[in-house]
Amino acid sequence: MKTFGLDIGGTKILAGAWDGHTLRKVLRISTPETLPEFYNCIEQLVRNLSIGMTSSDVSIGVGIPGTVATDGTCWVPHLPYLSGLPLAEALSTRLACVARVDNDAALALVAETWRGHARGHHNVLLLALGTGIGGAVLMHNDLYRGSHGTAGAFGWLRVQKGREWVTWEDVASGAALARMARLVSPSMTAEEVVQASRTDPAAQQLIIQWATSLGMGIASLVSIFDPELVLITGGVAAAAEVFLPIVRNVVQYHASPSTRSTLIQSAMLGPMAPLWGAIRLASEPIDKQHYLEGAKYYEDR
Repeated sequence: MKTFGLDIGGTKILAGAWDGHTLRKVLRISTPETLPEFYNCIEQLVRNLSIGMTSSDVSIGVGIPGTVATDGTCWVPHLPYLSGLPLAEALSTRLACVARVDNDAALALVAETWRGHARGHHNVLLLALGTGIGGAVLMHNDLYRGSHGTAGAFGWLRVQKGREWVTWEDVASGAALARMARLVSPSMTAEEVVQASRTDPAAQQLIIQWATSLGMGIASLVSIFDPELVLITGGVAAAAEVFLPIVRNVVQYHASPSTRSTLIQSAMLGPMAPLWGAIRLASEPIDKQHYLEGAKYYEDR
């Protein structure tokens, strides 16, 4: 069996081949801008991943930054050419293989329960800090999907900014931090302002402001869901040791009494988590109905 994983992001695609023990190879390309280019790129990636592999059977897991509806169609706000498309069916037909598709944050959480920090935990929240704030919910060892499959869209939380009500991702996402970083330097990225905050007082003040907004939202979430663990992924999570102490202090002060000590840490698998989750999705001999029932189907047996 050839098992491949694809993590489709707004700007890049990661692809990997799984040999049953390790990722055999990992390829990275820019995300195409049109649907025909997208199909061509996916076909080329699969051909490249197949080099040196002799099995004729192929199974592919795909993570997308959006929602997969119960009828198989996708909603991908940053890649509109995929919205309304039954992507799993389309890829299965074009590639003559079994293809399964799911939300990238859900797959990241599945990966963390498989081989990351969430292993052994049954109630976990995962936050994906990027252009927005995505997420996933593990509840009693099952992935909680909600009525429309959109549970975990934490960025829609409403918060107050001055006299205006905005979304949480307007003030606490990776994109929000990037906008703030440009106040320090027009060319500075979110990751760079985190690093600069170690020595630059202006950058440090921005990080305190941003991390406080992040912590306030997390305080609300842990008070509502009462998880054992909160995991943070995304590009800025690579320097989580800089801002997580601020986040934890905010949560300890503002969360409900029983949840103030909730464990909060960066995901072990980092930006590779959705790809690992896609591999896991592809490697399990299960149908979509079973997969949607929960992460328990990903436990090692």
